[in-house]
Amino acid sequence: SCPTCQRAKPALATMATGLGDGGTVRVTMVVDESARDDERKYLHDIGLTDGQLTAVDFRTLRLQRVPTTVLVDRTGRVLYSLEGEPTASDQMELLRLASARDVYR
Repeated sequence: SCPTCQRAKPALATMATGLGDGGTVRVTMVVDESARDDERKYLHDIGLTDGQLTAVDFRTLRLQRVPTTVLVDRTGRVLYSLEGEPTASDQMELLRLASARDVYR
């Protein structure tokens, strides 16, 4: 329900669709372990399914802002990270990096 997350919804939906097209990238939405109904609705609004929701103890993460977008390779190395609302150029950069490497998010 945060305003930044709502503004980011179209960009995140575009990135989720773009990443999911190749079949080699796993897209997940990470939420606090108390996953609320509005977070599940957001998940569906950006085109993801319940199986793509991961609930974790946020105290173990070093997030400063939400939404945060992270691209991680298969070894756990962070290739891309963005806090806040993605711009069009951010979207293109993430999709470019994802298509150039064997990665998962």
